[in-house]
Amino acid sequence: MASLRQSTQAYNKDIVMTPSGANDVVQCFADFPVVTLVINDIIEMVPLPADCVLIDLIVDIPDMDTSTGFVFDAGLMSGDWGQRSNSRTCGAEFISASTGGQAAAIVRPNVTGYTKVAPAAVDRSIGLKVTTAASGTAATTGTIRVTALFRPQRDTV
Repeated sequence: MASLRQSTQAYNKDIVMTPSGANDVVQCFADFPVVTLVINDIIEMVPLPADCVLIDLIVDIPDMDTSTGFVFDAGLMSGDWGQRSNSRTCGAEFISASTGGQAAAIVRPNVTGYTKVAPAAVDRSIGLKVTTAASGTAATTGTIRVTALFRPQRDTV
């Protein structure tokens, strides 16, 4: 059965770092110790602070599958940062259908316009969603690390 899983930082509801100036770039990272993941599992990884836009997302993922089945998306999650609820959802606004977990890889956004996702007035979460589970032997060791870079939304003329 699919379920919500959380990075160490999301589980502990770490403080959301926010930029202090109009041109500041802030980075945050989160780690998730690998367990066997099934289709539709969602891992809440890092926050996207209120009134901020994503600049870049880096997913450092180990080999999750001895075969070629593992596929994931990365996007915005429903609900509040650190909320524990299996009814939360995860989109594919940043990474869609990545096969990076089929062999250890660094995965970057592949969705056109990901830097133009509108900011919100509340802190949101960025998550990973398993869209195709491992077809071989699933990994049970290693760590998924996600690093996000964001900046404040600036009004344009």
